[in-house]
Amino acid sequence: MKKVLVTGGNSYIGKHCIAQLINKGYHVKTTVRSKEKAKQLNLDLTEYLKRDTKIEYTIADLLNDDGWDEALDGVNAVFHVAGPYDLSPKGPAEDHIKPHQEGTIRVLKAAKNKNVNRVILTSTAGTVWMGTPLVENLDESNWNDVNRRNMSPYMKGKTLGERAAWDFVEENPDISFTSILPQLVFGPGIGDHRECSTMKMFNMFAKKELPIAPRMKAGISDVRDVAKMHIAALENDDSIGRRFIVCSQPYWYKEMSEKLIELGYNGPTFEPPNFLVRFMSIFDPAVKSIVDILGLDFSYNLTAAEKILGYKPTSIDKTFTDNGEYLKSLE
Repeated sequence: MKKVLVTGGNSYIGKHCIAQLINKGYHVKTTVRSKEKAKQLNLDLTEYLKRDTKIEYTIADLLNDDGWDEALDGVNAVFHVAGPYDLSPKGPAEDHIKPHQEGTIRVLKAAKNKNVNRVILTSTAGTVWMGTPLVENLDESNWNDVNRRNMSPYMKGKTLGERAAWDFVEENPDISFTSILPQLVFGPGIGDHRECSTMKMFNMFAKKELPIAPRMKAGISDVRDVAKMHIAALENDDSIGRRFIVCSQPYWYKEMSEKLIELGYNGPTFEPPNFLVRFMSIFDPAVKSIVDILGLDFSYNLTAAEKILGYKPTSIDKTFTDNGEYLKSLE
């Protein structure tokens, strides 16, 4: 059975990838930032899977060469999941871009050095979503304009990182590469992820911590679907050399909030005029990153993921319900 390296194994998506790989009989290695995180990872997975996991791990950092050759040693494939996501990034933009751009190339170089020829990247549908001008019917051929003035460091980093990966594999055709593009990822975590950006975003809507619902759209991805699509790509050679959008058709933020209200949460219902949000962006860098896409309507073409990977999105009702119950279980 193949051995798969999952980078960022202690992450929200990473843990689900590891759990599903184990359930399918794969051997798994992972990278973590410290021995303490490795210990917690094994505890969380053992509790979730109801059996001892003893995942092999290597300490490695996306901004440092140390540990990557060891991490890639003896594996057949890589799920490159690792990469920071901060809703309110602080400090220089480059600090948030480098882990995605330089880190992705660092992983690919280590894979090439160890003759690991199958790599699946966790990217984001945001890399096709925020182009200028926006295309109304989006598919995997679309790309962000990274020179757009107000683009967030995270979105710029993810776009530059995936672009760099495709350039690398074009020069190194022995590497079989696929990228998976979820959007807003929700659903239950494995272990305690209350401090991750995904859970903070859920609470922004479910607990009305965000008092408004800006007029903007995004697709929803269930974290369990995201992990499943990584494995589906690994097991289907037709996925090689392709990108796959794996999220629902986009919802307006107000629609997401109304759905949470139906499920018993207290979501924001006020959709402010766009000019008011633009005014707020003068004082809030996080708001500034969305001003160019306010009011823009679009849809996704999910045909590739549906036909090749068998993608069937989990309903938003189930994703939101399970996410909420997960958070309540940690209170």
